[in-house]
Amino acid sequence: MKSFIAVLAVLFVFACVQAQDAKQKVAAVAEKCKTEVHGGHDVLRIVGTSELPKTEEQRCFLECVYKNLQLIVDDKFAEPGAKRLMMMKYGSNPDQLKIAQTEIETCAKEVKPTAGMKCSLAHNIRQCFAKEGQKRNFYIKA
Repeated sequence: MKSFIAVLAVLFVFACVQAQDAKQKVAAVAEKCKTEVHGGHDVLRIVGTSELPKTEEQRCFLECVYKNLQLIVDDKFAEPGAKRLMMMKYGSNPDQLKIAQTEIETCAKEVKPTAGMKCSLAHNIRQCFAKEGQKRNFYIKA
């Protein structure tokens, strides 16, 4: 019984470390992308929220973040990269992880770039996450 509790404790600590690693990774990428897109301080505030980017600067910043986190690969929404990030973020909570994976699978089928709109893919991914999150009362914040 003690060994079972010890194993559970180790798994819990591992899950917490992974979630913290995901937050640190996102924060580091956000700083890098802020510099790359020459963004003001306001671009950082959309990271970790479900807020839709309102300006081209915010869209391009978010697209940079998503590319660096491998949510966008070859100018397409990358389901495997999104699932890896969600595993890091929600791996300790199977119910949340399942909901996140369902939202990702849905958005992978629906999300496409918008012709004529620069950096539209990030906007459309965020918009899909918000729409799907509203249905399930669970918002992916990436």
